[in-house]
Amino acid sequence: MKTTIADFTKAYSLMYGPTGESPATLLKRLSSQDLKKTFRHKAMECHPDRASINHADSAKLDNNFKEINWAYQVLKEALENSSALFAAPAPQPAAAATTYGAQAGYSYGYAYNYGYPHNYNYAHSSTAQAAYNSYSQAKPADDHFWCGAMPKQRLPFGQFLYYSGKISWNTLLEALDWQENQRPKFGQIALEGQLLSPGALSRLLSHRYRGEKIGDAAMRLGYLSPRMKEAVLNIQKHRQPALGQYFLDRGLLSQEELGRCLWQQRQHNNMAV
Repeated sequence: MKTTIADFTKAYSLMYGPTGESPATLLKRLSSQDLKKTFRHKAMECHPDRASINHADSAKLDNNFKEINWAYQVLKEALENSSALFAAPAPQPAAAATTYGAQAGYSYGYAYNYGYPHNYNYAHSSTAQAAYNSYSQAKPADDHFWCGAMPKQRLPFGQFLYYSGKISWNTLLEALDWQENQRPKFGQIALEGQLLSPGALSRLLSHRYRGEKIGDAAMRLGYLSPRMKEAVLNIQKHRQPALGQYFLDRGLLSQEELGRCLWQQRQHNNMAV
């Protein structure tokens, strides 16, 4: 099974709940022992045989059980082949670029048909052209721009830009790292909201398991309820800078192009499988 970053992110969310952290950080935190433990717990919760006990919909439990099994296999594969997960995808032949676009009525990475001229190539005919040319000359030899078909699933904004041919693989990883580094810390937000005291935060930092998130440690040790943890995570997500700012600051996208890309991403995700 070939695990993609999109699959990994979705699988992690199914197994552990949604998070605003980058896939690279999630993979560093993931351990085989914890994965097995969490999987057994989740599988027991949603096993179809429990439908009569919990008075739940057996069809829904069956679907949830299949999703958890899929997530486990994806995360297990990611742990076993972590280097392959974050290696740059092999560049695709240019001829494949219009395969999905022709079916959907537009062509990513070359010419878009969102009410703009069909022969207008936004990736390489913009105010950011000079920045792209400069970056292309300086980029590492193992970096590249995607030239293949656009994946049909829903995509986060950074991945959408990459698969549109607007940013390179390494630029995507750098942008995600930048966003994560700019994100306010969980403990900082909890202190500001007086959900944790400085003493409690200090104890959490010294008593949390290796790789354990502060929020999870706070719940395990009884400092925060699930609702309080979720509230902090929501604040953290809304306070982090938008990924698009990274590309604006570096001249890789103009303000006008950024607006177009956000609109195109929404259109793609609305039509995604």
